[in-house]
Amino acid sequence: MIPRRDDAAFVGLAWALATAVNVGKAVHVDDAAHLAIAEHILADPLHPMRGMVFWGTHPEPIHALNQPHLFFYVLAGALAISGGSIVVAHLALALTVLPGMAAFHATARHLLRSPIEARVATTLVFLGPGFLPGQNLMCDAPLVSLICVALWALVTAEGERTRSRLVIAGVALGLACLVKYTAIAVLPLFLIDARRDRSRAFPIAIALAFLGAYAAFNLYDYGGVHVLERHPGGVGDFGVLERVGVTFARAALFVLTLGAIAFAPWIVPPSRREWIALASSFVVLVIATRVVAAVGPIEMRDEPWAVTLLRTAFFLSGVLALVRLSRSVELVDRIDVLLASAVVLVSVFVVVLSPFVAVRHALLVLPPLTLLVLRHAAISQTRAISVAIVAAILGLTVATTDRVQAGVYREAGQRYRERSATSGHGWFVGHWGWQWYASRAGLDAYDPGVSVLAPGDVVIRPSWVDAQAFDSRDEACLVVDDETEVPAGATAIARTITSRSGYYAVWQGLPYGPSDEPLARFTTYRVTCFALDRASVQSSSR
Repeated sequence: MIPRRDDAAFVGLAWALATAVNVGKAVHVDDAAHLAIAEHILADPLHPMRGMVFWGTHPEPIHALNQPHLFFYVLAGALAISGGSIVVAHLALALTVLPGMAAFHATARHLLRSPIEARVATTLVFLGPGFLPGQNLMCDAPLVSLICVALWALVTAEGERTRSRLVIAGVALGLACLVKYTAIAVLPLFLIDARRDRSRAFPIAIALAFLGAYAAFNLYDYGGVHVLERHPGGVGDFGVLERVGVTFARAALFVLTLGAIAFAPWIVPPSRREWIALASSFVVLVIATRVVAAVGPIEMRDEPWAVTLLRTAFFLSGVLALVRLSRSVELVDRIDVLLASAVVLVSVFVVVLSPFVAVRHALLVLPPLTLLVLRHAAISQTRAISVAIVAAILGLTVATTDRVQAGVYREAGQRYRERSATSGHGWFVGHWGWQWYASRAGLDAYDPGVSVLAPGDVVIRPSWVDAQAFDSRDEACLVVDDETEVPAGATAIARTITSRSGYYAVWQGLPYGPSDEPLARFTTYRVTCFALDRASVQSSSR
């Protein structure tokens, strides 16, 4: 994977741009939980899952969360050497991205016809709206990177390099499994690759050895095997028909989300028949959606036309991606089978087992999908470059908007730090990045049924942040004291978090889009009475 000078320069420039977009961004979404785990690792590195984290209705043990801890050890190391700098943590994440970006570009150079096509492919995957906005301090950027390294090693495992490359692939996917369990879905690639040569199957043993070693560490750490305790996508309490319905709904959301971030299918101009099918389907779906919005769930009432049109366009773009994928696969071609299998395996895993659909889930299929489509397409370089530029501009736009959105909670934390110095005791409701900054502003996390609110206390609750509900007894003692809105301003063009869009959990089928709703709405409640008796709460907690 030694790049030519021009290729190295391109990868370096793309990596620098992706890094610059993310460095210094406020703690956002799941970052707060990941940093809390990293801080616990610093305090007790041999027992990372014995700590507690507040990431739901009540504080719970870290091992109740879904992710393994390899990346959190990386974060812990970054915090240790920097004295807790978030910028250094972002740089640590960037270092995990570089090998994957270089590996993907090398794979594209190996499979595609020209250096321009390889650069287009790298731009579509790493500079588009699927990757740039969602880096943060999340597990998905290093996960995609390791999967790209594994794909490079598998694709180029030929001749004298076969065994060494297969070892690299096994190690890369083994490490990926310890970053996020979604990588387990990719392990069958080794068996698929070995269907004609059984000697190519041995890397799966390497990856499984990583998982086995981690399971043994879990037993030492807290007495359980973490991967075996994960829940089946949040559908365990549903009946058979409900599970089928939920699975179909997730599949539709997955296709829609893929359509919002996959641009490779548009490099191939749709035929006249495809344009007719897309246009007629667009009209039918828009009409059907407007009817449902008028009489259906209250969440869809009065839906803006822009939301309806964009959601429909994203869904049909995802359908086009699947059509292009199906037409690109040659079942007698080893590389085609590997790339197509990677797409199918990850897609099925996400739809069936993930608790929700998010852009970061669909991102995992972008590398193999992009390579597969471009590998078989008759490409006009002018059109390919134009599509790549559009993808990069949209990626930068959405990333900038999301960066501003994250910064709102950092600024609010400072504002409420100053206010709490002159008011009663302060509490906060809500998680994500807001939790990180609110706690550092001197506010205490509200624990329903446990926290004892006193008259004169204030409670701050932001909109559109995952949050615990108020205990009904506390709610009776709360009155709204103030409501502050942060206007959208220039970010209205491509919002990632609103009442109708969710980049990190695709709400109502729109990962990002235009909205003039406020970036956030902070409601301040004043406590007027004692709802809970401190002595009884302390007694029950024992």
